[in-house]
Amino acid sequence: MRHCCQSTRRAGPQAALAVLLASLAGCGGGRPVQPNAPELAAFLEVSLPARVRILTWTKPVSLRGDGTADAVEVVLAAYDACDDPTKLVGTLALEVLTRRTGQHIATQVAARSVELRTPAAIRAEREQPSGFYRFTVPTRAGKLAPGQYVVTARLQYEGAPARLDEFALSYDGTPVPPARTR
Repeated sequence: MRHCCQSTRRAGPQAALAVLLASLAGCGGGRPVQPNAPELAAFLEVSLPARVRILTWTKPVSLRGDGTADAVEVVLAAYDACDDPTKLVGTLALEVLTRRTGQHIATQVAARSVELRTPAAIRAEREQPSGFYRFTVPTRAGKLAPGQYVVTARLQYEGAPARLDEFALSYDGTPVPPARTR
């Protein structure tokens, strides 16, 4: 029995080396990836964001650091088709709207659009190690009045329907923390 274990130990490094060399050589025979390849389409369908979610850490913040709510810090997560965390890719539109009972049309109090199309743009907004995204959305009036709000996120990328989420936000007028800086 000992002889069997010794031969397995010897084969382990050899097998690992063979796997490493095979992965370096590639299995595609040197062919470039074709944009219309079915495998690439399947990969994109599984990997791109299937949904976005505004997280409960979304809150009013102070850009000036004086406790006055003059922006909303929106914390987002993106999930792929398998419900695993993934990166935001595309154009992200964020809005903060008033929420009043009996009113069918809300008033926009803050908005921001962000292009997330390059690794640098994605890294600039993504937090490590959580993988969440944090966006500061300044108010148009320079101050957020106490009240009820709806925060919306709309992620759009070519060839796919928009990914949408909404979050109910309440602000009571008390001093708020400063916005985070990177």
